[in-house]
Amino acid sequence: MIERNIDLGTINPLDFYGINNTKLEVLKTLFPKLNIVGRGNLLIVNGEKSLLDLFEEKIDLLLQHYNRYNVLTEANIKRIVLENTPQIENLEDPDKVIIFGSNGKVIRARTANQQKFVDKAAKNDMVFAVGPAGSGKTYT
Repeated sequence: MIERNIDLGTINPLDFYGINNTKLEVLKTLFPKLNIVGRGNLLIVNGEKSLLDLFEEKIDLLLQHYNRYNVLTEANIKRIVLENTPQIENLEDPDKVIIFGSNGKVIRARTANQQKFVDKAAKNDMVFAVGPAGSGKTYT
């Protein structure tokens, strides 16, 4: 077993762990083979190296999400941890802008699959979008 300390940076521990550690408990259920302990802005994690690497990668994605949207819900944690597709790295790239919404808000693809969909729509005359609510069909 390897122990790894993961610094959460400047994020408020209450925002990351949740009230009564509810969000931390979600992480523990998603990674049952790891021993996860939260101490202030530090996560102390024990487990196998391969699982620790995956866990640290997912924590980085969670921190990126929090820094971008200033909120981290239990649903966000589950989606990010269980999602196999990587997030789009260059959200600031002006070529990735789909449209400018109300008040100049920039509308972009958030995931790699949404970006694939946007690319297909730009390339083809007709694209059919079928999927669950919230999957980005509206912005095409």
